Amino acid sequence: DEMNCSCRERLVHLNPNLICDGQIHCFDRSDEAHCKRKCKKKEFFCPKSKKCIPQASRCNGRYDCSKGDDEEDCYALVDPGSHQSRFADEGLVAVNYKSKGWQPLCVSPQDNQGIAFTACASLGFRGYEYARGEAVTDVSVAVPACTNLRVKCLTWKEGTPWLGSVLVEGELRASAALIDQSWLIINIPFCRMVNLKTQYTEVSFGHSEVSKFGIRGLNEQTRRVDNFVVVGDSNVCLIHLESPVQFNYHAQPLQISNQDIEGKHSIFGVFLRGGSPFKLNLTDSNKHCDEDSICFIVPRPPNECYIGDGMSENGFVIVETLSSTALIAMFSSYKIFCGDANEIISLKKLSPLKTSISVVTEENGKIPSVPAPACDGVRCGKCVSWAKVGDGAQDCVNYTDESSRALRDKERACQRNTSVCRCRRDQLRCGDGQCVDKGLYCNGHRDCADGSDEPAQCENSCLQYLRLTDAGKICDGVRNCFDKSDEIWSQCHNTACHLDGAYRCAGTSTCIPQEFVCDNDVDCPNGDDEQHCVAIQWTYPQRVEGLLAERRFGTWTPKCLNTTTTDFTAVCKEVGFNKAKHHELTAPNSTAAVADSFSPVRLNNRTTILLRQGRPMLEVDKNKECKYVYITCT
Repeated sequence: DEMNCSCRERLVHLNPNLICDGQIHCFDRSDEAHCKRKCKKKEFFCPKSKKCIPQASRCNGRYDCSKGDDEEDCYALVDPGSHQSRFADEGLVAVNYKSKGWQPLCVSPQDNQGIAFTACASLGFRGYEYARGEAVTDVSVAVPACTNLRVKCLTWKEGTPWLGSVLVEGELRASAALIDQSWLIINIPFCRMVNLKTQYTEVSFGHSEVSKFGIRGLNEQTRRVDNFVVVGDSNVCLIHLESPVQFNYHAQPLQISNQDIEGKHSIFGVFLRGGSPFKLNLTDSNKHCDEDSICFIVPRPPNECYIGDGMSENGFVIVETLSSTALIAMFSSYKIFCGDANEIISLKKLSPLKTSISVVTEENGKIPSVPAPACDGVRCGKCVSWAKVGDGAQDCVNYTDESSRALRDKERACQRNTSVCRCRRDQLRCGDGQCVDKGLYCNGHRDCADGSDEPAQCENSCLQYLRLTDAGKICDGVRNCFDKSDEIWSQCHNTACHLDGAYRCAGTSTCIPQEFVCDNDVDCPNGDDEQHCVAIQWTYPQRVEGLLAERRFGTWTPKCLNTTTTDFTAVCKEVGFNKAKHHELTAPNSTAAVADSFSPVRLNNRTTILLRQGRPMLEVDKNKECKYVYITCT
């Protein structure tokens, strides 16, 4: 039931509010598929605002939906003669015509500023740097000759598209700043503690609301780290990616700030909190600094100073102006923000290293690539062995180890080396290694080539079924078959006496599991496993007095009795005494222990097997009253 689930199916249990909320979060787009819309034929449904507007109001430059969703995905920047949208901060403003794709927009001079701002803002930028008309003649455009609008947008207005999550063997270990398509910057301690030859390391970008659940987001992309380069004798390390990042509005590089910060600006500390970016407001205090440092104070320390979990230690200090965002410095731990209020914090600027960093990044093709660590299984950050692939248990956070592709890869691996093979959770493994569906066991047809799925007697064949499906449950000291066939002495004589808690039958070498003791079924040759199943838990060494207890399935529990019908003298005789001298009830509202551990597993129309479902033989029934007895026997 956990195999091949769509993102939408997972969100039903994880966060149903993300389904049909008007934003595509999932890579497979299933979260916005089959959403009921109640608009008329010539109306547009505002997915965020949850209202209908006339179709003509869509992409008209005005916000007709209360949350502005009618003006989203309306504009793109294209090159002259192209009808393909691309990530860019400069180009011709285009609109999307369903029949012809993206077409340059014809504008009047008086509309230049309004359209330029709307187009750049809708693409996630702060605004525009310039906007000018550009005459274009394109016979494919609805109006063959018109004036198009060329714009240059400012930097992004919100978010941290430059921040990457660095994962080592699938676990978040640090954050890094993207400064080029193939390069990120980070503190040198991280690069020194990771061995790329043995530890698979990757960087992930474009996280969304579903990423924290281990579900791949719509704009998420991951790249393997194949080398580290230390910049001179500094504390700066550059991370090189095996393949370049595809720039888009969710993955963009961050420039390193120049030496001086002038004009109106804001400073932030940025780090990952619970896998998501967190920006901490800082107050500039550069009058206390030398020219190679930046100084600031923390008006309000982050909550993580007091919680201390779910964090990546390192992070970055950035400066934002009205037109740009730039990287100033790095820190190795967010705990630098956890000091006293108004304490001045000083960090070395990165600007003096800007030239040295450029020299390294411009030699991209000369950087040797460290081969990825070998993985005899499925790689999802960490390496999941073939034995765990397709076993029905989630080992990768995004379930890739249970995907159909992983199962196909496993089948090919099994053809090369049968020792790594294990069948899927819904299959059994024939005696010859072949995998077939469990439902084919004892169905009257030989589905295994060796016939191991059709034993001579199917009616009582739990042992044979376990041999083919989970042989580790045979002779493990736990009663997994209702008929006990998986733990009988003739089957388990080599190991039974060596298991923890084994019961040795009196006067013999036979051992049985504790769960066989006092189960109303004789298993020892002399029957001693069904003797001495009632006793008094003595509380005084001088007299036989205490709580009356019974042994069931090898476990001692207080014995439940009905005082209106119980003959206490008979109880004392049962434990070797003549009569009951005194008794009283204790804990009248206690709960009773009940035995109900086996369930019928219907494999097909011909065969049903009673199997243990992982529960203990004795469970507490909180809905049933049990009256304990305190008794003195003489």
